[in-house]
Amino acid sequence: MPKIVDHDYRSKDIINQALEIFSRKGYYSANYEEIAEKCGLSRTGLYKYYANKEAIFIETVRYVVDSVTGKLHDVVQAKSISSSQRLKEVLSVFADFMKNRNFSSILLEFTVCMNHDQPLTVTQCLQESIKSLWTVTETVFASLGNSSSYAFSLAFMGLSFFQNHILQPLFGTVEGEGDRYTSLLEQWESMSNKKHEMIISSVLNRGLQ
Repeated sequence: MPKIVDHDYRSKDIINQALEIFSRKGYYSANYEEIAEKCGLSRTGLYKYYANKEAIFIETVRYVVDSVTGKLHDVVQAKSISSSQRLKEVLSVFADFMKNRNFSSILLEFTVCMNHDQPLTVTQCLQESIKSLWTVTETVFASLGNSSSYAFSLAFMGLSFFQNHILQPLFGTVEGEGDRYTSLLEQWESMSNKKHEMIISSVLNRGLQ
């Protein structure tokens, strides 16, 4: 009786194994044969799932993006929590991302690859994943817009962190998304400045009383 292979499980296992290899060695130092061996497959066996190293790496980046998107989506779906609790959940997503060396290393490596003389080809699937991350990011931070000045300042710091470590490496790869990305940052910077002006005004008014 032929052995039944769970192809979905096998594909996910390949990505998990590749994630560790790429984050440890980098894209250019890793090789197809090493990934196959790590997964207990021959080169031909791995080829049944992914045609080359680039295809595996792009899918690994998509896995990381989708993981962050999923966690932020959970924050959006939590309708009954307060703004301060929502902020804590958002910051927790950022903290978990940085603690996960594989995740942070993959996006850093992705940036290196996209700035190479011969950048990688970003698939439609990865572009859609990046757009989904962007949409949920907008939704999350829009929900924090009416927070207290202190909470808003923390949220703005979180957005700046998110910008530097997650968004910038990604959005330059999606055509037409750059303006949308810049617009949100400018909008939040303007709102942050207004919040700070309100705080200063309130302090000065109390001092004059």
